[in-house]
Amino acid sequence: MALFGTNQVLNQVLDRTDPNNPALRTTGGGGGGGGSVAVSSLPAGSSAGASAQTADYDTGAGTANTVMQGIALPASGGPVAGGTSSNPLRTDPTGTTPQPIIHPSGSLAGATERTADYDTGGGTVNTTLMGLALPGAGGPVAGGTAVNPVRTDPTGSTTQPVASPDITGGNAGSATPGTSDTEIVAADPTRTELLLVNTGAVDCYVVHGMAATTGKFLLKAGAALPLSGGLAKRQWKGITSSGTATIHYITGTV
Repeated sequence: MALFGTNQVLNQVLDRTDPNNPALRTTGGGGGGGGSVAVSSLPAGSSAGASAQTADYDTGAGTANTVMQGIALPASGGPVAGGTSSNPLRTDPTGTTPQPIIHPSGSLAGATERTADYDTGGGTVNTTLMGLALPGAGGPVAGGTAVNPVRTDPTGSTTQPVASPDITGGNAGSATPGTSDTEIVAADPTRTELLLVNTGAVDCYVVHGMAATTGKFLLKAGAALPLSGGLAKRQWKGITSSGTATIHYITGTV
């Protein structure tokens, strides 16, 4: 300690061997006894020795740079950084309650789950189903319905063909041939396309231009017979060996 004249400047240096107690230099002057304290060294790992991270917390036009601090969460082995994907900030009391995704109209996580097996082989892969939304007047609508079908045309108004787009002026009907000669469709000289489909469970023999007898052309149950040109114009008949068949037909003109 040294005194110099009336200024009474006091320089005192405290040296410690304990790393948790830094050396301090205090300087006092004048008769008021006031002074400043400057840190001459800091121990490694101390809060005061860390580099401060700042950000502008003024969301308006001004600037308010503020020192940021991380959030520590308790964990096995000691504190961990909170707010990460592995250590999220939770609001439930147990720490294991599922955290729902909230939608303005309700919780998506709280909706009833619909699943289906998406393995077309021998295994089972149950997969959560999601509805298909399509744009509509006033907001989204359920897609894939008769009112809002899923379309493949670019305009959204193109007629969706069921068969060939070149066939027009079509007609449809059905007949139920049994064990006697039965007409399926009458002759029509303007017709250029004819499709016969056996939609029943009984095989049927079909023939044109003559009485139907077994042993002619066999149209098996579930099979179809497309006809064009002159064959499409003719009368077609059918007969079964036993039972009754159901034959649907579709006609048209190209």
